[in-house]
Amino acid sequence: MAKQLKVIAACVVVNVGGQERYLYKGAVLPSSVERKDITRLKNTGLVAEVEVAVPEADSAADVAAAEKAAAEKAAAEKAAAAKAAADQGKADKAAGNGGAPAQK
Repeated sequence: MAKQLKVIAACVVVNVGGQERYLYKGAVLPSSVERKDITRLKNTGLVAEVEVAVPEADSAADVAAAEKAAAEKAAAEKAAAAKAAADQGKADKAAGNGGAPAQK
């Protein structure tokens, strides 16, 4: 189990990398929140420390399988987009447009 800070107020404002961020109830504070903001939020009771389960480290096989699945999904989406573009080109040609804008 690991401890994290969770927002228990309706909303808090924190500084992350020089920019203000609004975090709403139930949000977990990012690790990049400035220390002075963490101290302020703890002292005012706007955040609470909670225990969260840490998932077991993925095995190399699990990571490889996930990467392969993501690559296959991306390839399928690219192929579908190419097919849609080709179908549109055929439809334009059949309609007499030839894919070029009409000239006046």
